[in-house]
Amino acid sequence: MCVDLRATKRIGSRHPLSHPSHASFSYAEAHLAVKSTSGEIAILTVPEGSVVASKAVDAPDEGACVHFSACDKYVVDASWSGSVRVRHSGTLIDAAKFAFPGEMITVVSPSADRMTWLFAHQPRAQSEVRRAPYLTLWRWPLQRPAATIPSRLDNLHSAALSPCGSRIALIGYRRGSDQTVVSMMTLDGQVVREAQTSLGGTGSNTRWSADGKLVGTVQADGFAVFRTDDLSLYARLPARFPSDIAFIGSKRLAIGTWSGGSIAELPAAMRTT
Repeated sequence: MCVDLRATKRIGSRHPLSHPSHASFSYAEAHLAVKSTSGEIAILTVPEGSVVASKAVDAPDEGACVHFSACDKYVVDASWSGSVRVRHSGTLIDAAKFAFPGEMITVVSPSADRMTWLFAHQPRAQSEVRRAPYLTLWRWPLQRPAATIPSRLDNLHSAALSPCGSRIALIGYRRGSDQTVVSMMTLDGQVVREAQTSLGGTGSNTRWSADGKLVGTVQADGFAVFRTDDLSLYARLPARFPSDIAFIGSKRLAIGTWSGGSIAELPAAMRTT
């Protein structure tokens, strides 16, 4: 379903794939990429919903959300089987592929200008020795990681690159303190802020506001918004079966649960402008 947020009006609804799990707009917002829980992908026109391209899979392999490049000629896709693919958006044929055997790629997160890309790697448990999850940072066009960054967490549930591409917000579990935390990290891997949080019951998606001043997270019993400079709690929105959150400017939030979506206002004292 596509919604005009200015008019708060639905402009179209399509169901191109069974069990859709991820969706993202192209940079020019003329197309929408949809990915299913099995890893199938479809590219739709906006607002008509016509299918431009689709890609089936031989075996279920969901992975992370698909994102368009800044030129909209490509989409970046990553899988739980450890592959990162750059696909032509008009055909979904591979333009480049990078393999990470024995790992799951659980997050793809670009900066606002799509020039910097963050990937979260979760090594599979293949022996008694368990490797810690880590992050890689890439520059467009994607050719090789520009940096490898330790997550400093035993389990990494979510990660998001800031819109300006200079900071990383993470949610994960640290065994030593037996805590789930939200962390603010620099690109060189330094943790500058950290706060205790709770694990989302249906995922722990993490989203930045466009100005980088706030970060929203999915928790066990709703949604939480933190100030990014000190990770103090800004707002809490209770919800049953929370699933995702996104900022609309500096005053509103789009929140989704298993039963539906809605628009929520940030308290006036907590707005960034």
